[in-house]
Amino acid sequence: MNFVNSDRGERFAFKCPELSDFATVLREKSSSQECKHSTLCTRKGDSEYRAFVKPENRGNYKLSVYGKLKFSTDRSFHLLVDYFITADEVEDQFSPFPQHFGVWGPNSLAIDFGFSRRIYKFDVLACRSGELYVKLPIYKFTRTKSVLAPAVTDKGDDSNKTNGGMFNNLSTLTQYAEGVVHIKARFPEDGFYSLSLLAQNHEITDDATTTFINVANFVVNCMRSSPVASPYPKCFPITQNYQCLLLEPLFRDLHVGQTYTFRLRSPILSKVKIESQAMVKIQVSDDEEDGPGGSKSEKGRPTEEEWIAEFTAKCVGSSVCIYGCPESSASLCALYIFNVTSAESDVETMSTHM
Repeated sequence: MNFVNSDRGERFAFKCPELSDFATVLREKSSSQECKHSTLCTRKGDSEYRAFVKPENRGNYKLSVYGKLKFSTDRSFHLLVDYFITADEVEDQFSPFPQHFGVWGPNSLAIDFGFSRRIYKFDVLACRSGELYVKLPIYKFTRTKSVLAPAVTDKGDDSNKTNGGMFNNLSTLTQYAEGVVHIKARFPEDGFYSLSLLAQNHEITDDATTTFINVANFVVNCMRSSPVASPYPKCFPITQNYQCLLLEPLFRDLHVGQTYTFRLRSPILSKVKIESQAMVKIQVSDDEEDGPGGSKSEKGRPTEEEWIAEFTAKCVGSSVCIYGCPESSASLCALYIFNVTSAESDVETMSTHM
């Protein structure tokens, strides 16, 4: 029998090379009622797991630990061990974990799709600004996309109430350039969110509609809502093939009559336009600070090339599209699309550091 005394929570660590997944369930010992918001499991590397356990109330509990075996035809979870926990002290004001059976973070498929093992450093992410930027190194080109969704934390309800329909598939911007997957996420309200990363092996097909496979589920603790009221612009899958990084503007809605600076990086494109207006390639220094997962660039390193243009949004209800093509093609492809809106509500732009 495994007995544990808990003082405002307990952390358990396991090393299980034979497992592909891991989960825990906490129940009140007397009633067997499940405490769905009192455990959080993460993966550390490809064989180590952690479970954070914090009962809401004082009392006696049973923690059941489950695992799923690697390379087994049986994909179900099996009970590994039980712990009996006595909660002597608990949080004065209980902060529930998001409900999730399994581990947060990457799964074993992430490595198969070419991601660096550094991805295992990402599981529970903190966001203090309402804007999240994650950079994930990858060894081979793989088309990716990310999906943001509220994580359930309030017993039976979502902790995040979306406003004005802003919370949709444009709440993330997923791009790829020079061996790094860049993920930006924008949060309409504070609370817990699930950020899922999906990957498609480009060797299977070039069809963007092909099924994407989940390679990671990150949990994000967002501490404030984004100051930007607009979602990201629509980004076409071909941008990843062309290794495009949109630097600005990073919001979909453009105000009519306002002039914006458009900036874009790509080592592949030889021609870029905004509608019929050509963008100009310039040399810029690359002394800006990277986001999480990166490092600060050293001063004096070679300059980067950027495509840049000033563009004025002219007609409410119209779309503004960035087009581009490499030197090997004469056909311009749509890369990003923006909407032109009235200026009734202000959109506060954010400072972007890449």
